[in-house]
Amino acid sequence: MARANTASAENSVATARGHGPGRPWEKGQSGNAGGRPKKDRALTAALDAELDKKIGRKTKRELVAAKVLELALGGDMTAVKFVADRTEGLPIQRHRFDDDDLHQQAEALAEEAKRPVEEVEGMLRAHLTLVK
Repeated sequence: MARANTASAENSVATARGHGPGRPWEKGQSGNAGGRPKKDRALTAALDAELDKKIGRKTKRELVAAKVLELALGGDMTAVKFVADRTEGLPIQRHRFDDDDLHQQAEALAEEAKRPVEEVEGMLRAHLTLVK
């Protein structure tokens, strides 16, 4: 019972300060003003620093690129894919829709986006190739 009284007392103190029950901050004040901590990029930073170092007249980054190209030219398909993905971009993924599929997808997306079905269906039609 003492615990309930303590919580009640804390809430009345918070309310007296204008915070509201169970709220330790002023109204409109963030409880996490600094935001979420940045993702640790220590490995990326270390790799970048190492790749920028020179061996002779070329950076390690340039030497790695030359090696990947050498492997690709030698027929290594993993290296070919790696080079193509980074120079040409990833291939477009193709999906086949008929009118019924498109309308069902448009209804689901429209509900989620809180937009008219006709508007969403029009946007989908502009970006998809339909099969007959």
